[in-house]
Amino acid sequence: MTAKAALSRPIAISDVPPRGTRVVIDADETARSALAKQLKIPAVKRLTADLAVKPWGRSGLAVTGRLEGKVTQVCVVTVDPFDVDIAEDVNLTFVPEEEMPSEEEIGSEFESDLDAPDVLENGVVDLGTVIAEFLALSLDPYPRKPGAEFSPPEESKVDAPSEGTYRPFAGLENLVRRKDDENK
Repeated sequence: MTAKAALSRPIAISDVPPRGTRVVIDADETARSALAKQLKIPAVKRLTADLAVKPWGRSGLAVTGRLEGKVTQVCVVTVDPFDVDIAEDVNLTFVPEEEMPSEEEIGSEFESDLDAPDVLENGVVDLGTVIAEFLALSLDPYPRKPGAEFSPPEESKVDAPSEGTYRPFAGLENLVRRKDDENK
């Protein structure tokens, strides 16, 4: 995202009890407006997240839950704005950089590096930034309004060039004919 997060909800690992905690994020109008601007979409009408934050491993955090919202996007076919419902599951783990698994461990312990933990910076995770990133990733890069149909323009018929048309390779055609005549 950017240097200043539109939706910031930091939580320190020291603030998470051993059994975990529940964090509910309901973005206010200011945060939704800033997110819409960052994401270059007309509006974020609603954005909520219900997250469970639990200790993970020796000094990491696991964040699971669900993000739901409604955004306005612009149809790539009709250029009309339309609303889209968003629902995404959140499932991330964070560990301090010194505990990040090596590339060999990522290949064996995790299905792919997408499942590998993220870096826990200074013992804090900004859940607002996590939610904003999940929202950004859930947006269709080429949104199409329901029922919008693309009809390509009619193909123009290319006529043979008229006699007075400039033909830059006409000389090559004559050379090829002469060469064919010489080889006969």
